[in-house]
Amino acid sequence: MIRSQLRDKEIEKLAEIISSPLETIYKLDSMGLINVSQAIDALIFNDWKSLKRTRYPTKQIVRALSEFYDCSPGKVEGAIYNKKKPVFYCKECKTTITKTIYNKNDGLCDCCMNKKIKLLL
Repeated sequence: MIRSQLRDKEIEKLAEIISSPLETIYKLDSMGLINVSQAIDALIFNDWKSLKRTRYPTKQIVRALSEFYDCSPGKVEGAIYNKKKPVFYCKECKTTITKTIYNKNDGLCDCCMNKKIKLLL
């Protein structure tokens, strides 16, 4: 599930983390100017830093954060360990493509690859 806005509790935590007025964060969020995924990553990382000093193992912390932020454990681990998926771009038109297509077509998207094929008529 991809969310377009932050929840009230997340906005309050974000305002506290970045030392910004709560009203400003609400306004930015309502205007769609906050990257929700990156904001949640920052909140997860901040919560993890404070929770890792407790007696709970990382696996339990990851599960708890996953439930609280309504996201997958993989997203939580990605935020904690700063794991980012590599992004691949077509060499011709610069659109985003998957790693599989990048490797299969030697760096070209399917559309650009189709343009390279010459049909014998």
